[in-house]
Amino acid sequence: SKNLQEERAHYQTQLKTKEDAAVACEARCSKMKAELEDMKNKAKKFRAIAKKMKDQCKAKVVQLLQQVKAQDLAAARLKELLLEAQEGLTAQRNQATQRIHAAEKREE
Repeated sequence: SKNLQEERAHYQTQLKTKEDAAVACEARCSKMKAELEDMKNKAKKFRAIAKKMKDQCKAKVVQLLQQVKAQDLAAARLKELLLEAQEGLTAQRNQATQRIHAAEKREE
């Protein structure tokens, strides 16, 4: 009977040890689940921030491209005006030259 009691006590001890281990394991599992949930939430927030930044960058690129287009148009218009001014100057120079020649002929 004493052997039986010792054996029973031994198995109860083993059972208690395994139950304690299971409780500890469950506690770790629960903690890890909470950490995972926290990480998921942080990832969600991070993705939202990244999307917002991406959208802001896209908008900025569109704005910059519009500015470049506007500057190109302005530059093209300035070139046209410059050509017109040069043509005007050339015409005035030619007229002045003709007047000088006409005046020189009259003097002869």
